[in-house]
Amino acid sequence: MCRIRYFDTIILIPNLIFLLFLIIKWYYTRTKLNSSKPLLFTVSCLICIVSFVNIIRCLYAMIFAEQTSYAKGITLKLLWLLVRFTLLCTELSLLVFGIYFGRSSPNRPWMKTIKILIISSTCSLIYTIIQAVLEFHGDTRPSSFRITNYNLYSYGGMKFLLISSSIFLIMYIIIFFLPLLCRQHRKYLPIRRSFYIYCFVMVFMNGIQIIGTILSLTETTQYAM
Repeated sequence: MCRIRYFDTIILIPNLIFLLFLIIKWYYTRTKLNSSKPLLFTVSCLICIVSFVNIIRCLYAMIFAEQTSYAKGITLKLLWLLVRFTLLCTELSLLVFGIYFGRSSPNRPWMKTIKILIISSTCSLIYTIIQAVLEFHGDTRPSSFRITNYNLYSYGGMKFLLISSSIFLIMYIIIFFLPLLCRQHRKYLPIRRSFYIYCFVMVFMNGIQIIGTILSLTETTQYAM
């Protein structure tokens, strides 16, 4: 039980601090966010939603830590899937925002922002549905966690995580090197260095996930042998 509370606390505290920071920041910049900066307003809302959903999941897991009912396991899975949906929607939205708004501000930015959100939400929903099917179809946790009652979030299984992380890794690598690959169309590409730093960070994170899933799958294979 202590390990469960430590795990949830490690996630809860940074999210609480970050959400508090966003609220304070929002208070001082609310006029700018609500009027002339639809992109900044949308990104701030998405990040707030991600932090809020994470906090709700952690609080639920900690409040009902003593329970081991089937309903609790289902609820935790649904909350994990909601966390994944909001994270992926935010990630894809930031990526498309960076590409589309990276060079100039288009006309009717609110309409463009809404369209991007719809596309990102649809893609994230499809991904989350596939993951949910895998999550509820069987025990997709790594073998070392199956001996516990704690329902660790498993990303739909290690194989699914490996495939999806590889796809995202390739996607971010291509976008990162677009200025070199498409020199003739460079004037249409984002010019902000922060966008390419973001892509590089996502390449690094997906690479870490790939290494972790390969190690987990290798460990599972060794146990099977």
